[in-house]
Amino acid sequence: MARSFYLCVLLVVLLTQSLAAQESVDSKPDLVWPPQETLTPFLMHEDPYLPIFNLGREYNAAVLPLLEDALGTDDNELQRDAAASITLLHQGGYLDCASMRERLTAVLQAEGRSRLVRKDVATALVTIDARESADVLFAAIGRDPDLVRIIEPALARWKHRPAQDAWRQRLEKADTESAFLVLSAIRGAGESRDQESVPLLQEIVLHSPKATYRLAAADALGSVSEAGLETLVKQLLQGQSDDLSPSSGGRKMLHRLMAAKLLRNHRSDEARQVLLTLAADSEGSVAAVAWESLVRSAPRELRSLTKESASAKDAMVRGFVVETLLATPDSVAVEQLGLALNDRHPDVRNSARLALLTISEMTELRDDVIAAGEAALHRDQWEGLEQSAILLGTLDHEPAADRCLELLTHPRAETAIAAGWALRKLSIPETLPRMLKFCEDFDAVLVAETSYPASRPHVVGHLFEAMGQMLYEPSEPLLRRYIAKAPPRLVYPVRETAIAALGWMKAGSGDEELSELFHERWLDQGMFPIFEGDDVRYSSVISIGRIKAPSFESKVRAEYHGVSAEKLNYSIEWALTQFTGEPLGKAAASSKGIALLPLKPIGFRLEGANSESDSVDAP
Repeated sequence: MARSFYLCVLLVVLLTQSLAAQESVDSKPDLVWPPQETLTPFLMHEDPYLPIFNLGREYNAAVLPLLEDALGTDDNELQRDAAASITLLHQGGYLDCASMRERLTAVLQAEGRSRLVRKDVATALVTIDARESADVLFAAIGRDPDLVRIIEPALARWKHRPAQDAWRQRLEKADTESAFLVLSAIRGAGESRDQESVPLLQEIVLHSPKATYRLAAADALGSVSEAGLETLVKQLLQGQSDDLSPSSGGRKMLHRLMAAKLLRNHRSDEARQVLLTLAADSEGSVAAVAWESLVRSAPRELRSLTKESASAKDAMVRGFVVETLLATPDSVAVEQLGLALNDRHPDVRNSARLALLTISEMTELRDDVIAAGEAALHRDQWEGLEQSAILLGTLDHEPAADRCLELLTHPRAETAIAAGWALRKLSIPETLPRMLKFCEDFDAVLVAETSYPASRPHVVGHLFEAMGQMLYEPSEPLLRRYIAKAPPRLVYPVRETAIAALGWMKAGSGDEELSELFHERWLDQGMFPIFEGDDVRYSSVISIGRIKAPSFESKVRAEYHGVSAEKLNYSIEWALTQFTGEPLGKAAASSKGIALLPLKPIGFRLEGANSESDSVDAP
């Protein structure tokens, strides 16, 4: 017991210690800073752009021998925790645990291991892609539904021959075999592309009394076969036998869905014509399968369907319409994409806007894109108003400014915020007085402590940034009111954008007084009336660096402790570079933590202590 306790403590200590992060950057890096995934980002997050990557995915490899020892004990719970820890570490990319294969395999083969141990160990083996242990995994399955679910998809990926033989045997007796085993066999045959299963799958498609089997078999056949299923599809669609008689609407729909799945990888003319017919199907699940196939192989032929299908009930179909229009750009496609800006599904309307932005790079179609955006900007649907404001702001289409000013008070938050963002992007000096009036009205509302729309602070934040970028001096008195941490102006994100705006306006001025006000915000960590916001402190540091008041170089240097993944410290280095002219260092990657791994001291478990404790003290 003492050995197990000591082993567990060492494991927890090692597993919660992160080492240096990887130096390479992923193709789609995970950023700690600045904030991501927003349609209307604040400029203070982009100027300066100080990306901090989240690459801390290496953990101390010394944990592996300890995990191996844990697996070698006779304690079922300790073995389960070790297996679960291996799964988390390997799956998350924190540590390569492939070296644990032999020990995990030995545990799976051992007599007397509980079902839960076998389940967790099998999960770990599948996670580390232990295809060398495929035979042991296959032998361990039995008829356990959980092990079937965990192991058989991996055996399909590995094209494990004994598993394929077993799946065919199940398919031969599908009428008497357990449903979960039959469905797993169908999926396994499809994913492993087992050609020998084709006749059995066809038999199920044609004659099984169970719709779930038939649909799964059609899906599998469509994966296995890229040609030769046209005759089978014809039988399905024409109901050429008693078994296939489409006696109800439901069965007709099932046959059409199976036909689409069967032909989705076919490229013959006959298959393409059938898929084109199915792409116009009123049932979204049928049409979506056909569209997904044809948008890759025959987008031009789909164009005859885009106008009608743009109003399909299924969002996936409408999304494929957008893909098709992007793949076949012309003035008609642009007009239809402009209408898609109004789509009720956010993914579809965002895709339509991005498609229009891509097409706008074609000189001959740029005017058409702007016209489509203008048309959407003057309709009534809030979705199209939001998307067109962002589109035209990105394209720097200045005539959109008047309409954007009108939309600042739109009742829908998305539209109002997009309009404010677009005005900042357009940066038209003539709009500044109306912007300032809007912001002053909001300030009066705050002082009067009356209610205001939830979108209003974000709109004002964008307008503050616009006034700061355009160096609009009449806005300075209003902007200064938001520096102090005092009610009623403790509103996010208005204060941080006001400070950023003042930084742009006073850049290079050496203003000692204003810098001191920012310095107070930077160092204020008191809790009254609230804790100072991190973004306010960040924006204050950046603005000090812009202003470059001579006496503040030493103050900035005094707070600098080396570049790191902490955004405030990284901003301090940036501010210091503004005084010194030295190049900015590269921020260290942030160590991305993982939830406490399952392995916990046995003593905690036996004593009934909180198993979700966030830390463990070493003995």
